[in-house]
Amino acid sequence: MFKTFCVALLFVALVAAQATSLPPCAQGCANEAATKAQCALSDVICLCKTAFASSVLQCADSTSCSAADQTEVSTILEGMCAAVSVSASGSSAPASTSGP
Repeated sequence: MFKTFCVALLFVALVAAQATSLPPCAQGCANEAATKAQCALSDVICLCKTAFASSVLQCADSTSCSAADQTEVSTILEGMCAAVSVSASGSSAPASTSGP
C-alpha cells in the first residue's frame, strides 16, 4: 500500500513539473492563468479542470513565443492534462469499459 502511494505521489510530482517546463516565453502566461484559475501552478488536477490551458495558449500567442514554442506549449499542456485523466475543458476522461 505504501509503495503504491509513493509511486502515485512521484507520478503527480512529475506531471506537475511539466507546467514549470514550459518555454520561458510562456512562463508568465502560466503563472497568470494559474492565478486566474485560483490554482497553484503545481496543482495539475485543479489547472486541468479550468480554462488554464486555453488561457496559456492565448497568452503565448500574443507574446514573444515563436510558432515552435507555441507548439511545445500545446503539447506540454495536452500531455499534462491527459496524464491526470482530466480534459482541458474540465470533464473527467471516461473510464475504459469492457463490453457485455
